[in-house]
Amino acid sequence: MKLLRALFTVLLFISAAGCATLNPDPGENFSTSQLQQMGEKFMGAGDLGQALKYLSMAEKRQPNAPVIQYDLGLAYSERGLKLEAFNHLKKALALKPDYPEAENALGRYYAEQGQLDQAQWSFEKALANPFYTTPQLALYNLGLIYEKKGDSEAALKQYQEAVRLKRDYGPAYYRIGQLLEQSRRADEAREAYGNAIEFAPDLVEAQYRYGVMSYTAGELENAFYSLNRVVKLAPRSTMAEDAWKYLDRLQAVVPSGSPRPSRNQPMDGLAPLDVMTNEDLLEEHLGSAPPRAAPSAGLNLEFQQEAKVGASPSAADRQPPEAGAEGAARPEGPRTYTVQLGSFLDKENAGDLQQRLRRKGYDAVVKPYKHQVLGQLYVVQLKPVNDAEKASQLMLQVEKEGHGKAIIIEAPAN
Repeated sequence: MKLLRALFTVLLFISAAGCATLNPDPGENFSTSQLQQMGEKFMGAGDLGQALKYLSMAEKRQPNAPVIQYDLGLAYSERGLKLEAFNHLKKALALKPDYPEAENALGRYYAEQGQLDQAQWSFEKALANPFYTTPQLALYNLGLIYEKKGDSEAALKQYQEAVRLKRDYGPAYYRIGQLLEQSRRADEAREAYGNAIEFAPDLVEAQYRYGVMSYTAGELENAFYSLNRVVKLAPRSTMAEDAWKYLDRLQAVVPSGSPRPSRNQPMDGLAPLDVMTNEDLLEEHLGSAPPRAAPSAGLNLEFQQEAKVGASPSAADRQPPEAGAEGAARPEGPRTYTVQLGSFLDKENAGDLQQRLRRKGYDAVVKPYKHQVLGQLYVVQLKPVNDAEKASQLMLQVEKEGHGKAIIIEAPAN
């Protein structure tokens, strides 16, 4: 009997050893630092399950590493497990009290729970650290807290300080525009929205407000461009529906003979008319667009937090859109490209620009347009061309010569 028990014990041991060989610990071949980096990369790619898996393995190795606790706090927060996120952020700060990134993340947690005073205290504590490398995020968050408390003036100061420290921080410009527009400071608001879309071109709300305000101000080129961006970026949104109403009124600036787009057409493709800047044209047709400022991390969140270093876009983000996808392929067939340089209330001013362009050798024309708010306007355009690269070169050339801001109107050839 004893012999049988001993044999059974040996067999269990061998079986367990075999299982261990067949199912090795996936993290055993990685260092703690590598596990943490892998967790951060998965988090940046949006794979939160894998992120938490590798970060948890790193935590088992180094449970008192504040950065790993902070990473776990961010991952659990994105996963929607707020209590776990809170516990890890508190532990990170217990291990490292002077940790501004963790303070900002903790403030975001308090804000989402409606604990505004505690959130404000956390954001201010993060900002008090002179070594905080991304203070614009805490300033933005602090501005949102002041807005929620009804102190617009204090909120505006936070956003202005954010863009002073980081000039290309688009979300703060958008909030500045909102507050200035509420204060009936229309010109300053439109300038702020213009900065927002320059540095965060995919921020739909900023494109919409800039487009509407440009339309009201009579700057039709800017209005046309931004409202078209709204339709591209959020084709099924209420903003896109409103944008179409303005675009319908702007069709008089389309080169003669071009089909008129309708907001009732299927949204799966782009309208037959498109308006682009030079960057758009280069990117679309030449494949050599200069780099744009990427949208700030977490624009879909009310409060901002640090993006993880090493995060890379997913394969889907890097691939061109497939035909038939939202805002995807243009209709096939020959296209024309018209460079448009300005819209004027005074026909003489439009004529002066036309003559200056003609003296430089450009084939320029003036076209009348009835603006619903401003009345009669006159737009200055160059003769349409059939080549995207040539239109791009024309745009660069006329802007370099100081003839003003230009856009390109793309439409099917007659």
